[in-house]
Amino acid sequence: MKAGKTLLYWVSATVIIASLSLGIYFNRYRSHPYTESQYVMDTYVTLKIYGKNPKQVKKAAQAAFKELHRLEELFNRFGSEESNVVRINQEAGKNPVQVSPEVWEIIQTSLQYGEMTSGAFDPTVGPLIDLWGITTENPRLPQEEEVKNILPLVNYKLVETDEAKRTVMLKQEGMVMDLGGSAKGYALDAVLKILKEHGIEHALVDTVSSTAALNSRPDGNPWKIAVQPPRALEGEAYLAILPVENQFISTSGDYQRFFEENGIRYHHILDPKSGYPARGVFSTTIITSRSGLEADILSTAVFVLGVDKGMELIESLPGVEGMIVDSNLKIHTSSGFQAEKLQSYH
Repeated sequence: MKAGKTLLYWVSATVIIASLSLGIYFNRYRSHPYTESQYVMDTYVTLKIYGKNPKQVKKAAQAAFKELHRLEELFNRFGSEESNVVRINQEAGKNPVQVSPEVWEIIQTSLQYGEMTSGAFDPTVGPLIDLWGITTENPRLPQEEEVKNILPLVNYKLVETDEAKRTVMLKQEGMVMDLGGSAKGYALDAVLKILKEHGIEHALVDTVSSTAALNSRPDGNPWKIAVQPPRALEGEAYLAILPVENQFISTSGDYQRFFEENGIRYHHILDPKSGYPARGVFSTTIITSRSGLEADILSTAVFVLGVDKGMELIESLPGVEGMIVDSNLKIHTSSGFQAEKLQSYH
């Protein structure tokens, strides 16, 4: 009898331990997210995913990164022949190129914002980017004549599209399509779609300069995103803390990629009209519930437009809010902009 009871206790304890182990296994991503980072699209992309089933969570992350690498192949103008953008640039001034639905969407949206911003955002800025080389290891300050000669090749109006055939053509030889100002935003939208298809309800996708929040945190509280200050802020590592839920955030700044010559900072956000880095603004942050693609495009466009025209654009778009730090370190925010914490330089 005693031996039987001992065996029963042992079996019961084993069942309890096994149940607890299974409970811990199936609950480990309910309160603490599964986190994974990979280098893709020229940046580190980090996924934070909550879920009830660990296998489901990991499968969703795997699918998301697979999609990111696929999109990189399509969008990368320095990639292989698999890149639609490579072929568009190779055929500049010659032939139209049939593109994938993804490339069609990102180019069409870019052209729409080119029109909306009177060219402040221009997906044909590639020749200027190459001339300055700011995104390379050997950036340089070009001569005025060089800039002047390149400018005729930068014009979104010279992009010819055919919706029925889904083709894109650059009308002038030497033009270069560059999707660097929109690709990461499109990638955010694509990743959220993948995560939703895998049953994920709470997640955060971060590409360093752009972030997407899928719903809230599992406890119902919003995600909190820190915005980096464009210049050192005494005693603070962040400019603002933004609560977000089902929203996209994108920040553009002159501190992200730049070089200095004779005490002047030359950064990567080029004004398509002047051919030089945009002046008057240090950083822009866009918050929108519309799409990651729009957030990415707008953060660049507003930077180029400057405080007055940039804020006017933000206020004209429903569901969009923004913050601009001008070159005097004055912070400007749109009428509906909300921050849990907002620092000040003055």
